[in-house]
Amino acid sequence: LMNILLTSVGVRSYLVDYFKLEVKPGKVFTADCDKYAPGNYNSDISFLVPEIKNPKYIPTLIELCRSNNIDAIVPLHDLDLPLLSENITKFSDIGTVVFVSPKEVINLCKDKLETFKFLKSNGFNTPRTYSTLDSVKKDLDLNKIKFPLISKSRKGYGSMDLQFVNDVSQLNSLLPN
Repeated sequence: LMNILLTSVGVRSYLVDYFKLEVKPGKVFTADCDKYAPGNYNSDISFLVPEIKNPKYIPTLIELCRSNNIDAIVPLHDLDLPLLSENITKFSDIGTVVFVSPKEVINLCKDKLETFKFLKSNGFNTPRTYSTLDSVKKDLDLNKIKFPLISKSRKGYGSMDLQFVNDVSQLNSLLPN
């Protein structure tokens, strides 16, 4: 018997369904700050919780885990990761395992430029990544890269701020020198 809590379930109903197939006879619980989050409707039991930025978020999750014999938490949103990682011992103290990386790994992965540097320094092939307009223009002039390019925020997540750049004028409007 294993009870699992999926946090920030949002629209991820399909993930709830996958977990429900695997944890029987246990239960799949979901938590979200939106009472109408579609994923909540597929779970065995759903909880309305404060927003992640609310100081009551972690205490609320701890109490839910304690009172519902929740064995494990699986966070489903990037914003949950650092906060759950910081509080992992509070959960382990009540017998709940949190499936989350150490905070240093999370911080590295949240920063696309630092992730690029890490991957390159460890021998992984990765797309060229730039942080200044001058460095992009230099490689364009040397024919190391060509349009279209992809621009994305250094610290965004998902597809947030993803843009295709088709020419120098678009590039000038996106990157700082």
